[in-house]
Amino acid sequence: MGFSSFHNSSPNPAQRYYRWSGGEKKVTLESGETVKKLKGELVYWDGEAMQSQPLPFTFCVLEQTSSVTGFAPRSAGDGVRYYSNEITSFDEPIRVTRRDNSGSEVIAEGIYQSVKKNLPEGCKFQTNLYIYNPESQRIERINLKGSALSAFINFGQKNKGIYEHVVTLDVGEEKTTGSVDYIEPKFTLGEKYTDEDMKVLSEQDQIVVEYLKGKREANLNGASDIDAGGEGSIDQTPAQYEGEQSQATDDSITIEDVPF
Repeated sequence: MGFSSFHNSSPNPAQRYYRWSGGEKKVTLESGETVKKLKGELVYWDGEAMQSQPLPFTFCVLEQTSSVTGFAPRSAGDGVRYYSNEITSFDEPIRVTRRDNSGSEVIAEGIYQSVKKNLPEGCKFQTNLYIYNPESQRIERINLKGSALSAFINFGQKNKGIYEHVVTLDVGEEKTTGSVDYIEPKFTLGEKYTDEDMKVLSEQDQIVVEYLKGKREANLNGASDIDAGGEGSIDQTPAQYEGEQSQATDDSITIEDVPF
């Protein structure tokens, strides 16, 4: 990163970061009894607690990037966090950091294709959708990994108009992989953008594009930092990752599957 890019770099434009959570969670019944229940929801951290976004949720896809993130719980009550810089293309180096109560260290660095096989359990490939939310009228972000990312990739392959139509996310079907039960999100294509929509979205997209230009320049010049948005912006605790380990992860996802 040079003088110009340092002084002209812009903050992440996303004003809220969502992620899909489709595993088992603790639910309190009317009787006061606490049980574990399979639940699919779009969640976000409001600074104090995890909140569930009402569904269905309608949004407009602007841009897509990738990163590595994850959480591995430990019996001591804490856990290990994994996170990386955000890449805009697979020709950019990715730097994966491991952090726990004892400190942090870089555990992998290089092109994702070359480092992915050596990543520890708990590290997950993630696609970051920069979106425009018509209801809040602001730029936001949805982080997708595992079976949620697979559902989006399958949706995108069947529907080529994700940049021309609104997209709706809702609760999908219960599924089982091995001994793991989980709920995937369901994506559907909505109305096509009007000329007025296109004007608004073009303006919003340009904000994201300018931000990502700085990200790419930093990555290619060796100044890449952790993903300051999304998972990296949340004060992670084991409670915030409840149900994470009981969600299926599709390890068959390849670079060719992920649309930038």
